[in-house]
Amino acid sequence: MTLALLEAAVDVLDTYLETNMAAELDTLDTEYGDFSLDDIQNWYIGQFPQAIPEYPSCAIIGEEWEAKDQSSANFTVANRITIVVFVGDDNEETRFKKLCRYARAIVELCEAGDSTMGYDFYLAGSVRLSEVFTGASPWLQAVGVPIVLYSFESY
Repeated sequence: MTLALLEAAVDVLDTYLETNMAAELDTLDTEYGDFSLDDIQNWYIGQFPQAIPEYPSCAIIGEEWEAKDQSSANFTVANRITIVVFVGDDNEETRFKKLCRYARAIVELCEAGDSTMGYDFYLAGSVRLSEVFTGASPWLQAVGVPIVLYSFESY
């Protein structure tokens, strides 16, 4: 068998999130009812945007993979990935709420889709908000969701 490792995990995650994010955002819009979350405008795979990104946009960054529970024929792989959503809004409260809801959408989608994606999903630390970038109009801010996708690999 060909080893899939981190590249495959990022590709599968990207496909799954791109396919399901709009419906998840609609569900959150219905639940909260105060404003609508915009669909993700651009997806950056394996890298952060090199310029001021469209908003909202999402970067899926493969950080590293680690072999766990090795045997002579197979091993478990921990694929560490950070999903970052960039949001633009000059209203501080609205921007904060949007960031929290995009992070929630990511966590809920990953939890619901781990069997569909073929990976076991775990949060891998603190969900963090970035500093506000005031050099853009509207002001930009990001939220990072660190996750681990576990897979079983054979040699």
